[in-house]
Amino acid sequence: MTPRDKAPPRMPDPLQDALKSAPVKLPLAASGIKRISIELADQPEEARKYAEKYAELVQRFVDAFRKLEIKPHEEERFLTSVQRIVICSLKIISTSKVDLLFWESMKTNVWDCDNSSFLVFDVARELGVNVEMVVVPKHAFIATENFFFETTSGKYFPIQDLPQRYPIVYFRTSDMEKIHSISYDRRGAAYFGKGDYGNAIKDFSEAIRLNPEQRLAYYNRGNVYARMGKFNRAIEDCSEAIRLDPRDAETYYNRAMAYFGKRDYDRAITDFSEAIRCDPRCVQAYNNRGVTHAIKEDYDSAINDYTESIRLNPKDAGMYCNRGNAYFNKEDYDSAINDYTESIRLNPRYTYAYESRGEAYLGRNQMGDQARAQADYDKAAQLKLASGR
Repeated sequence: MTPRDKAPPRMPDPLQDALKSAPVKLPLAASGIKRISIELADQPEEARKYAEKYAELVQRFVDAFRKLEIKPHEEERFLTSVQRIVICSLKIISTSKVDLLFWESMKTNVWDCDNSSFLVFDVARELGVNVEMVVVPKHAFIATENFFFETTSGKYFPIQDLPQRYPIVYFRTSDMEKIHSISYDRRGAAYFGKGDYGNAIKDFSEAIRLNPEQRLAYYNRGNVYARMGKFNRAIEDCSEAIRLDPRDAETYYNRAMAYFGKRDYDRAITDFSEAIRCDPRCVQAYNNRGVTHAIKEDYDSAINDYTESIRLNPKDAGMYCNRGNAYFNKEDYDSAINDYTESIRLNPRYTYAYESRGEAYLGRNQMGDQARAQADYDKAAQLKLASGR
């Protein structure tokens, strides 16, 4: 999602009166109300409560716009009014790390990009303004015929700038079924977070049925299948997600992990490499490609990958331990001991690092190494006892 460069201007005081509650007269087909009914399908009373609350919210915004006598063809005037009326009334967050369900935005008044876009979409439709929902990598916003508007930044741009600002557009639509695919994808993600994989798959599948271009649903369903150990299905979904967006490093990484789960190490290495090509700072891709090289006993390649992952994230004790293992397997015990020692410095309670360093001391077998090894084994045993293992 695009960073919020600056806050939109504060709402002028004369408009405050227009935001008072008004009689609800919105159609039940409003995208936000449908989304609430999807998210709270098992809680009909809660769904009704939030649907009424949402309808009232939209009505208040609609009344404010009508007071300004904005005509449907006045796109730019509509968007500047959205900045003044809608965006200034909400707490907008701009981050891909927070995925709020729609009713949660209603409850907290905290709105991420796609929830706030649903709201602006519904307000526009009530005013007769032709708008579309636009979904791009890690972001969603709305577009009119001549502009696109980012609710998280409060800015709008000429529509001809869209390909430059967002080279990949997953879909752009006013079709309600395709828009509702977002709702099912979000609910599926919530089920996945709870460990309810069956319902997560059902929702991601419904999102795909409603909109075969819903790339995120393929990506998410692939994650569920991988978690369930259904690696072939995970690979199929990741492959479709890659077809829809061949630049996404995370999807190549996920498919690599699915190949790794199948012990298809050559294909795993290929996909880890693609992830790195798409994102040269993908630390886990370097680390896990190193792990895969080590399984294939290509220790020099493994060391190169671990070294790069350490360069990118020098505070990860596990990566030093991994490189130490590769040096150990090459019988370079001094280098192995150095890496295990650094791993212990970063995480003094890392039992495996003590055990591994003990083995490296025994492998080197210099004067005093047996005593050093015994001290490490004793420390590992103490840590295990303290942790109840």
